[in-house]
Amino acid sequence: MKKPLQYTLALSTLVLLPANSHAFIGDGLYIGAGMSYDAPQNWNLDAIKNIKLKDNVGGSGIIGYDWGRIRTEVELLYRRNGFQDARFGGITAPVTGHLENVTVLANLIYEHPITQRLGVYVGAGAGPAVLTVKDFSSSSWAGNFSRDEITLGYQGVAGLTLSLTKSLSVNLGYRYLGATDLRFRNGGIDYGKTGIASHSAELGLRWIMF
Repeated sequence: MKKPLQYTLALSTLVLLPANSHAFIGDGLYIGAGMSYDAPQNWNLDAIKNIKLKDNVGGSGIIGYDWGRIRTEVELLYRRNGFQDARFGGITAPVTGHLENVTVLANLIYEHPITQRLGVYVGAGAGPAVLTVKDFSSSSWAGNFSRDEITLGYQGVAGLTLSLTKSLSVNLGYRYLGATDLRFRNGGIDYGKTGIASHSAELGLRWIMF
C-alpha cells in the first residue's frame, strides 16, 4: 500500500501548480480516462497462503454526468497482475501465471470546490467483476490452475480535481478496489476462496462534452 500513497503525494505537486484563475469545471455530460499504479493485497486460501501478486499499471475509462457537486458515472477498469510467490505447507515458492480483472462500476461521486480551480472528491461504486486466473502453477503445487469467474466488484475513491479549463479537468486520487470471493478448484479439489483487493494511485482526465 505504501507505493501508491507515495506516488499520490509526489504527483500532488502537479495539482498545486499555478494557473490562470477561472470558475470550477462546469456541469454536464462527460467522458474521461485514467492510468493507475496498482499494488494488490496478498491472497490466502485454505491450503495456499500468502499468495503475492506483482505491482503493475492499470487503465480506466468513464462516461457520466456532472450534476453540480454530485457526479454519477459508469466506469470500466482493467487490471493485470502477475503472480510472484506463495506459501505451500510452510514452504514459500515462486508462482507463475497472472490475474486479469475487468470491472464495470456504477459510481456515485461527491465533489466539493475549495478554490476556483481546485476541488476534492470522494465516492464509491459497485458492479460486476470478471476475474481471470491464468496458468497459476508452482513446482511446490501439483497442477496448473486457470479459471474465469464473475463476482461483485466494489471500490472507494478520494482525491483532488484541478480545473484546467471550463470543460477540462485533471484528477489525482487514491482508489481501493475489491471483489468478492474467487474460488480455487483444481482436479476436483477445492482449495478455498479469497477476496481480491488492491490499492492504487491514479492520474486521470475528464472532459465535459456539453
